Amino acid sequence: MSRPRAVRFAPSIALAVLCGLAPSALPGTASDDFNRPNSTNMGPNWVEAYGNTAIQNNKGKGASGAFTQGWMYHASFTGNYADSTCAVDFQASGIGENVVLMAGLDPNTWGCISVKIQDNTGDGLFDRVFFEQAFNAGSWGSGNPVKYDLLTPTASGRMTVSFANDGDVVNCEIQNTASGQVETCSASGILAFAFPITGTRFGIGHSGGPFFDNWTADAYKPAYGIGCPGSGGFVPELDAPLKPIAGAQFDLDVSSGLGGAPCFFFFGLGQTATPIGLSGCSLWITPILPPSITVPLAGSGAGNGTLLLSGTMPVVPVGTTFTMQAFIADAGVPHGFTATNGLLLVVE
Repeated sequence: MSRPRAVRFAPSIALAVLCGLAPSALPGTASDDFNRPNSTNMGPNWVEAYGNTAIQNNKGKGASGAFTQGWMYHASFTGNYADSTCAVDFQASGIGENVVLMAGLDPNTWGCISVKIQDNTGDGLFDRVFFEQAFNAGSWGSGNPVKYDLLTPTASGRMTVSFANDGDVVNCEIQNTASGQVETCSASGILAFAFPITGTRFGIGHSGGPFFDNWTADAYKPAYGIGCPGSGGFVPELDAPLKPIAGAQFDLDVSSGLGGAPCFFFFGLGQTATPIGLSGCSLWITPILPPSITVPLAGSGAGNGTLLLSGTMPVVPVGTTFTMQAFIADAGVPHGFTATNGLLLVVE
């Protein structure tokens, strides 16, 4: 289905009432630059589950010994791996080392999506990416490939891991520090694992004494709740594909609505789950704040209504939190309207 040209809107009008709110902590993100005194204790944000890890020269470092493993996980950050992106800088300090990113980790079983960059030839350069079903172990199930050889081995770089196809595919990007070259690889079949990925933790692993730095993890998924069926049984959906960053572009995407029908966007400060009479729909935001925005959906017919609103996020305090929901007029259902899921958005 083709998407109509984006409609410009001014979220600053609708969000003006939010400007005086006190910032709150950003949910769904975590980071560590390890800029603190040398120590064998990684600090309160980390649980060292196996082996030894240390702080050295404002970087993390494997401290378990040559060819010996260790791993840790973030003490408070959790999220659905399928919606996540995590990254870390890596730097060799010996031979045969590796640095591992773990997502969807269950600390009790070690089960997770484990992606590691390794010096596989023993020359002090990272040259191979491994995909594994647990920390440093476990076949990849039915997915291929389970390893990828870099075209250009590197002593240092940045590894970024993300997911696609509802969590069935993991993508890995390796950026070479020396050349700036980026190589990408992926593996599929996660959803067919004999032991499904059920953990919500994220971590870092290592073998030997490599350095790692500037770890980040992000589990951005603003949608919550579920909409109610409209004409033809289609349930409309509301999404914000771009993070709400102060001063940056901000989009709202509506799909599966009734083509040509007016769509009403409402803003709130928090979440609720309040049934709306006998309609089968729920109100997902509270309280409802003025003003609302009304824009007709493009397309024609049940389930074909779409809309992409594009504007600029106003410069409000970082951490400003608000909720959104859309309602669509629909004469094809007894109560005359349908509703989308809610969105919980935090301005960065």
